[in-house]
This record gives sequence, C-alpha cells and structure tokens, in this order.
Amino acid sequence: MLNSLISNSKQRILALVYLHPDEQFYLREIMRHTEISQGTLHRELKPLVRDGVLSAETRGNEVFYSVNRNNPVYAELRGIVLKTFGVADVLRAALKPLRKKIQVTAIFGSIATGEDTSRSDIDVSAGYEIFKSAGTKWN
Repeated sequence: MLNSLISNSKQRILALVYLHPDEQFYLREIMRHTEISQGTLHRELKPLVRDGVLSAETRGNEVFYSVNRNNPVYAELRGIVLKTFGVADVLRAALKPLRKKIQVTAIFGSIATGEDTSRSDIDVSAGYEIFKSAGTKWN
C-alpha cells in the first residue's frame, strides 16, 4: 500500500521495531529478521536515525537500534505501520485460507490501544457467517 512512499526495506525495518517497541536490535539481528543486505540496511537506517524515527545506541563495537518513542510523530507512524505493513499484513497472510468465509476482522486489546509491549499478544476477532439458509435474513 505504501510502496510508492516507503521502500520495501524500510517497511520491513519499521515493522520489526514497531512490533517490538521495547527491544533493541543490533545490525545482524535486523539483517536476520528482515533479510536485508548489510549495505542496504546501512543506507536505510541512516536517515531513520538522522530524522529521529529510530534511536541508535553504541555499546562496545555494536550499534543497537530501537524505535524512538520521543519522536513527535511516533504515535501516528506506529499507527501507519500497524495498519499497513505491520500486524495487518501478518494477520492477512495468516487468515488467507479463511478469506472467503471471514466478513470482518478486528484487532483489539493492548496493540490497538498503543499500550503493547514486547510481551503482548495480538488480540484478533474475526466475524463470519455460520449459518446459510435460503430466504433467511439476518439482522
């Protein structure tokens, strides 16, 4: 959905850090989780840190990256990530075998209210038609 605005690599990076807001990741971890090459990862991380979307903390020889909750657009960006290429895409893929039966899906709980942590689960409700009957109207 946002491919014209945000590169696929940045989407994978943002999905990782916004789905794990309490964690810090070093470069090789991000590479492993996102399957992005080291050169591309460096190129994509640099403006995210420069613009304050991510925080970078150096410890020894490692740089650890995490979401910057102090960024003024943190809440809005988090919402975009979760609704477009974060949780929504993961759930869409997981529910794909049932797509013809599901009529509505909702994410609720701590992730929907923005109170989630790295230990939070994802609460999902899916609505579908259980009974089909010719001529019966459900209200």
